[in-house]
Amino acid sequence: MGMDRARYALRALLAAVALLSVWAYPAVAQTFDALSGKTVRFIIGANAGGTTDRFARIFIDALRPLLPGTTLLAQNVPGGDGQLALVEASAAGRNVVTAVFLQAGPIYDQLRQPTVPSVDIGRFRPIGSLASNQRVVGIRALLGVTTLDELVALDRQLVTLTNSVTASNHMEAILFAAMTGVHLKVVTGVSEDMRDSLMLAGEVDLSVTPYLSLRKMIEAGVGIAILRTGTSGYPPDLAALPTLADVLPADTPPELIEAVDTLNVLGRMLMAVPETDEMVVDALRAAFDEVVASPAVAAAYAAQSFDLSPTPGVEVERRMVALLGNEAVAATFRAYLACGEEEAESGKELDCAAR
Repeated sequence: MGMDRARYALRALLAAVALLSVWAYPAVAQTFDALSGKTVRFIIGANAGGTTDRFARIFIDALRPLLPGTTLLAQNVPGGDGQLALVEASAAGRNVVTAVFLQAGPIYDQLRQPTVPSVDIGRFRPIGSLASNQRVVGIRALLGVTTLDELVALDRQLVTLTNSVTASNHMEAILFAAMTGVHLKVVTGVSEDMRDSLMLAGEVDLSVTPYLSLRKMIEAGVGIAILRTGTSGYPPDLAALPTLADVLPADTPPELIEAVDTLNVLGRMLMAVPETDEMVVDALRAAFDEVVASPAVAAAYAAQSFDLSPTPGVEVERRMVALLGNEAVAATFRAYLACGEEEAESGKELDCAAR
């Protein structure tokens, strides 16, 4: 692990220097020449027509006029909460520039493992994040509570549904329970559409979910949001909603709070494969920054009821290095996750902070 930490530390330094350069020289013109005449293959780690796919394709369509001498291709590789897209991207040849759109699922999966996997997402080069995850804690309105304290005071096991034990929504729910003391019964193997239907039917009590998914439940009067899990990228109408950090016990490890916030910020990422030429990475980052600064692009996302809240590639890289390159953060993440899993499986209430 010593070599891994040294590698991440070097990348943290390089990312910090790059970030300072962006702040210090905002007027410096950046060139896309490194992409001229090349083919860029975008692998989308989601099903066609889904939210991640639509986020990606709006971006790709907006990129085309900016790069008239570049061929842009898009391919959907769904499955494994983004893992299969990473594997596909990592196997790409060097004659095509390859980048992958995905959410933070593979980062969650890598954090929960004691060893770095063969496909290390930490080696990929972030180009930018289009939007935060906008994760909120939503509850069934008929529970009759509006705050975390009232939720805990119900003193019963609440039902939540997730895709699978390796899915990011499962780990987020388990971490939420371990950090707050909310007693959860986690049922896995349930699709998002089915989760919405079961909440409408009153059979689901709680969900840790993107605000986009909860919003229709709120509009139907079935669900309410009681917390934001992070601080960045939320719509203005959630500005008064407390964050997870606002309500956690004082003994909650600060590195865990920062990790949860970072995982929310990373959101819908675009990442180039590790072997990508540095000039190509710089050109892709410059193109990303120009696209997301366009009011027309923001309007295109708004037309899909999406909130565009971009994070530059150098900042995404800084956060990923701080998250994946620190074994203490990963160890704390795994400890809380294990405690939350034990509580959910046993039905016993545990004090995860005391372990």
